[in-house]
Amino acid sequence: ALRLADQAAGFGAELREWRPVEHVGRRGKSFVIRTAEGEDEAKTLVLALGLGRFAPRRLGLPEEDRFLGKGLTYRLPPIEQIEAKQAVVVGGGDTALDTALSLKQVAEVTLVHRREEFSAYAFSQRKLADAGLDVITNGTVVGLRGDGRLQEVLVERGDGGRVKLPADLLLVSIGQTPDLAGIEQWELGLSGSHIRVDSAMRVDREGLFAVGDYATYSGKVRMIATAVAEGSTAASAAEMHLMSMS
Repeated sequence: ALRLADQAAGFGAELREWRPVEHVGRRGKSFVIRTAEGEDEAKTLVLALGLGRFAPRRLGLPEEDRFLGKGLTYRLPPIEQIEAKQAVVVGGGDTALDTALSLKQVAEVTLVHRREEFSAYAFSQRKLADAGLDVITNGTVVGLRGDGRLQEVLVERGDGGRVKLPADLLLVSIGQTPDLAGIEQWELGLSGSHIRVDSAMRVDREGLFAVGDYATYSGKVRMIATAVAEGSTAASAAEMHLMSMS
């Protein structure tokens, strides 16, 4: 992806990263894209939404919101900014294991996973074993405790027993869920998790195109290579549309 971005920049594309789109509307025949940084206007628009913004999968505990940002997080902060001394990491995938290993540089770490087996690659599992971290398998986080900030994580083991883990940092890494909420309010007439396109990736609205997981058509093969090809097709069709307007 980074190489493709570099190639696009080499052809004059302006890359505006870390600017979530808040709203898209119409102004005459133009599209108006609003972000926290302001508005941009365009004659054509290519929707490459994937399955939407991805939100971290939560534990589902009633006290989760209370400790968010007060010891509970879903993403690993820069190591040099971490002041925690006792950390608990929840998850069994590569991200969870990498996070636990990174945190070991600055804190005592306990890894909690709800299953016996990890889904992470064998290489990551070997690194975990070599690091000698405390690991609780068949364990589920069932409670969070603390006075203002997180101080304790309550874990229920597979045998029904419970253990209290002192913690001033809880990092939850149990996956992400797609979220397309909000696009229905865009002034594009969009709804649902997919939109139908033609062979040029055109939507049935002038100047609007869609590619990737959000775009659908008969016989589509959902692979990364397909999405890349769709992007090229949409870019070419968008250029032709702009030329027809001049």
